[in-house]
Amino acid sequence: MGSDIEQERGGGPAGGSKSVCELVVFADAFGRHPSSVQHLVRAVAVLRPGLRVLWVELPQRAPRLAWQDLLRMVERLVGVFVPRRAEKTAPSFELTRLAPFVLPWRSPARLARLSDRLATRRIRRALRQLGFSTPAAWVVFPAASGIAISLELRPLVFYRVDDFALWPGVDANAVRQDEARLIACADLVVAPAQHLLSPQGGTAGIEVSLSGGRPPAPSRQTMFLPHGVDSAHFAAVPGVHENGSGISAKTEDPLAGIPHPRLLYAGLIDERIDAGLLLQTLEQLSEARLVLLGPMQQVPRELVRHPRVVVRPGVPFAELPRWLHAADVLLLPYGRTPLGDSLAPLKLRECVATGLPVVSTAIPAAAAFDPCLLRFGDGLAFVEAVAEALREPPSVRADRRQAMLDESWQARAAQLLDAMDRLYVA
Repeated sequence: MGSDIEQERGGGPAGGSKSVCELVVFADAFGRHPSSVQHLVRAVAVLRPGLRVLWVELPQRAPRLAWQDLLRMVERLVGVFVPRRAEKTAPSFELTRLAPFVLPWRSPARLARLSDRLATRRIRRALRQLGFSTPAAWVVFPAASGIAISLELRPLVFYRVDDFALWPGVDANAVRQDEARLIACADLVVAPAQHLLSPQGGTAGIEVSLSGGRPPAPSRQTMFLPHGVDSAHFAAVPGVHENGSGISAKTEDPLAGIPHPRLLYAGLIDERIDAGLLLQTLEQLSEARLVLLGPMQQVPRELVRHPRVVVRPGVPFAELPRWLHAADVLLLPYGRTPLGDSLAPLKLRECVATGLPVVSTAIPAAAAFDPCLLRFGDGLAFVEAVAEALREPPSVRADRRQAMLDESWQARAAQLLDAMDRLYVA
């Protein structure tokens, strides 16, 4: 079937029905980290037994001279030339991973079009080999626009999880062109934040040419689909129980030896983080310790070398709740920049689902959240919110956990499937 394909088989195809039973996803490497699209696909598999997925792994941006990017390049080359086995999914469903050779640069345009044509041929061959008949498509990375449109898959869903044109290291103009092309051709544009659905989201007024003379989608729709959360995963921690007063008693503390109060940020530590705000917080709260949990990129030395900052590498998704519950306050310290304000953090609901107090900067995604569940502010207001969170009685934590019960990935997947099924028969 080709050395760049790896397949895992569970249930068989549910052919014959006018509904989504075959899906082509254009995103980053499956299993690299639990992205929202991976959560959604697993949830769809629960609701749609026999789901078959072709997962097309594409580079998100051109590599930089950093060891993380070099490692990712090696992994992609291995994925192209060396057969691999897919990880076991739960629930079991048929997942085929395809890593076609695609240039990570979108200019010059002629070279990008050649790269897209070669990748399109490879994907068409894989679809024939797999026996897909009427697959739907989810596009996460705008760079897949030329490929996805040329394949003429319907319904075509553009899942706009981020404003990728604002990310460092990308060709912003090329990303805007790709986004505008997808928005023009997609049957459904889905986003986890309202501002990502707005015409002012960076693509307004951009003229695009559609490959092969393909017409725009006749009945394009938009859908606001907030991120879901596995509330049971984040609320329940092995070795942790609640005593009568609601205070967690931990039999295993991954931060043992670090004095309380503990402030914790979990995730990629890069230029999106407001390092100055974190230093200001430590200056104002002289007893607090700050734990940075995740891979490090573009972080000022004065932050990581601060005597009350503890740096720990990222942990697997299965272990993350244990680390979060070891903290006193969870932080989302994103900078108030165009990039920071564009974010719809997946970890926002995950942090709230722990029941612990959560403090964020006032990015739009946080400011739109229920203020009873999440504190937010900028500058000194952020510091004051952290101080207030440290004084919070544990008795209110159950309310946060309860509020997240209806925010499941299964509920989100059901909404999306319903919209796609209606497009299938339109």
